[in-house]
Amino acid sequence: MKKYVCIHGHFYQPPRENPWLEELEREPSASPHHDWNARIADECYAPNAAARILDGGLRVEQLFDNYARMSFNFGPTLLSWMERHAPDTLSAIVEADAASRLRLGQGNAIAQVYNHMIMPLANERDKRTQVRWGLADFRLRFGRPARGMWLAETAVDAATMKMLAEEGVEFTILSPFQARRFRVDGGAWADCGDGSIPTGRAYRYTTESGKVVKVFFYDGGIARGIAFERLLSDASHLTSALHAAWAARRAPPDEPWLVHTATDGESYGHHFRFGDMALASAFARLEADPDVEVMNYATFLDRHGPRGDVELHPVSAWSCAHGVGRWERDCGCRMGGDPSHNQRWRTALRTALNLLRDQLAPFFETSMLAFVDDPWALRDAYVDVVLDRTRMASFVARHARRALSPDEQVRFFQLLELQRCALLMFTSCGWFFDDIAGPESGILMKYAARAVDLAARAGFVDGARALERDFMTELAAGESNTRRPDGGRFDGRELYRTVARPAQVDAGRVAVSLALQCANSQPAPTHIAAWRVVLHEELAVDDAPVPCVSGRVHLVDDRTGEAEATAFVVVGFGGIDWRGVLLPERELPRLRARLEDGPEASALARVLDKEIGGGARGFTLREAPADLRDEIAWRSLTRRLDLTDAVIAELLLSERALLRGVVGMGTTLSPSLRALIGHALGRRARDVVHELLRGAGSGAPYMRRLRTLLDDAAELGVTLELTGVARDVEADAARALRALLRVEAGQPLEPAVAAVARLLDVLGLVAHDRPLSTVLPLVARLVVRARVDEHVKLATSSLLPALDRACRTAFVRP
Repeated sequence: MKKYVCIHGHFYQPPRENPWLEELEREPSASPHHDWNARIADECYAPNAAARILDGGLRVEQLFDNYARMSFNFGPTLLSWMERHAPDTLSAIVEADAASRLRLGQGNAIAQVYNHMIMPLANERDKRTQVRWGLADFRLRFGRPARGMWLAETAVDAATMKMLAEEGVEFTILSPFQARRFRVDGGAWADCGDGSIPTGRAYRYTTESGKVVKVFFYDGGIARGIAFERLLSDASHLTSALHAAWAARRAPPDEPWLVHTATDGESYGHHFRFGDMALASAFARLEADPDVEVMNYATFLDRHGPRGDVELHPVSAWSCAHGVGRWERDCGCRMGGDPSHNQRWRTALRTALNLLRDQLAPFFETSMLAFVDDPWALRDAYVDVVLDRTRMASFVARHARRALSPDEQVRFFQLLELQRCALLMFTSCGWFFDDIAGPESGILMKYAARAVDLAARAGFVDGARALERDFMTELAAGESNTRRPDGGRFDGRELYRTVARPAQVDAGRVAVSLALQCANSQPAPTHIAAWRVVLHEELAVDDAPVPCVSGRVHLVDDRTGEAEATAFVVVGFGGIDWRGVLLPERELPRLRARLEDGPEASALARVLDKEIGGGARGFTLREAPADLRDEIAWRSLTRRLDLTDAVIAELLLSERALLRGVVGMGTTLSPSLRALIGHALGRRARDVVHELLRGAGSGAPYMRRLRTLLDDAAELGVTLELTGVARDVEADAARALRALLRVEAGQPLEPAVAAVARLLDVLGLVAHDRPLSTVLPLVARLVVRARVDEHVKLATSSLLPALDRACRTAFVRP
């Protein structure tokens, strides 16, 4: 009998975007990456599309697509981030599902409730929207209906199972500890509340309405070994655990049996470095065994169906031993840390958010009844616009009972965005960790603040202020374990004021962003975060003693259609001292004339101060969105350091022979001198690489110069910081590989191949231990194409030496 095996990965990150910008701001803790999504994508999501399998000589023997073998779900909000920031990885995930359909008849991917809301704690309306939005997102991404659905934290109750059944979800995956009792083939019921349910078959769960949802209970021992122990330290450990589970099965010898488990997908590369490679090697070994078939849940159901029935505990989840207490009270479940800390704040946060949701609902419903007959059905349908903002006009035409004026359309979408934020503010991670002062709880407060703002903008001005006061009163009962400098403890109300509210970005701050980009000679963007720049005019003030730029801008919020026009003046007084004003467009000619009359910097400053005193909105660099502020500040600093770096580099290079002699005699350079040398040589190396990326000449002299700098660093025993530039080279190499893959049959490949080879040569010098997670999935696609196209194989054979150097291993020919 075949040994059936299925490994499920739950891939998910909470929505961390600033709700006003719809973009992630820099997260220093994710360094050297911009944010945690980018870091985890680099360590896990991308590598699993082309995991390296090594031979005995540590040569890359195969690039293995784990997604094509494993069952998986991705959080819809994470996929939306990927669509913007990691499109190659998203394409690889979708293509892997299509490949699994060809191999097995059914796809590996299953859906997930939309934003990881704890379903038993949600009201019925939110439950339904979570399921419908999750299914709609899946249908758009994968081009087919979802058969299964992952529940956030596997949290479930009878009402949640009923909702799944009503919305056509065929199966879900739960922890064995969530089953209360089971029976097989209509036999006697057996208790299994201790997690002892046999996990190798599918079970029927019958809802109160008589509908059925099939349930798979994953192998808890294997899951624990992957997530918390050492099963991913070697592929043999994982395969041995799977075979042992088969040998220990509790079933009749002729019953088809599925050995399966489920964990966070981030185990495979993020939680455990090289976990993607261990998983790939395990899959390769399993597929080489004629007695084993790797499959997914839908295929197992099609072949064998459920043989058992199951009843569940009334309320349960995989990460809480107290039902769903972890997301509403101080139940004792926690990450660890100081034993004197408590999580009583969870109740205050849950109570405050429930209150805000329930106070916003009547305003939404009453306001939207002016446009549609069923506001809540409209919210369910709104996912079509959330997934594709170009559908806004057609959405209004399809759902509104009459034609709407431009102002009514703006209000229409403000109300719907209000509800989207009211869903996102219940994302589970806000309660999971140990303190309300953590960033996860702060994100929920930001979405709450954005919902309040939208209510006010949609006409609920006084009501929004009142409900925000009520919300903050409830939050005040949530005391943090973190102490203030005066020894007291923060509470939720203080955190809302200091974390959520300062994150607010209105059209004015977006205009500030544009003004500062213009003043710093950056190209004018067509978009700034979620705002479209539809008109931009920029003029420098002639003969000004310091940089002085004025302009006009028209901005449109992509989410609501709300438009705003303003004018700006910004003056640079040196370094990071940028000051400016926003004012009505009609006032700009008057202000420009005054600025042109003031020849001295001090006069310009007085003009700006007078405008601000007269009611104009003043700004400095501090008012810019954080990423732009940091970029401008860093540029100002590096401009001043450039001269110093150049002098140091020239001095060190001119004394290269002396330094080599000192090191050659066995003299140890002091740490400060090594750091100085590393900084100077690293800066010079980065400059050379950027010249190569700009396509300077043939590139040969720059490559020689780069090799010389790297050789000098190695001989002197210093480390060069090249992480950032290696990312830049990898991004360019990925773009070149995409261009190569787009070359149509019959067209010359040589120019595209040459571009890829040049960039791979550079990458081989600077990449060091980078996983090349952006490049390798594209290489895997190129290998597949070369196997079926002799012309591609011949044309790309010249890439192999460069690829071997970039990967630090010898890549086996396709």
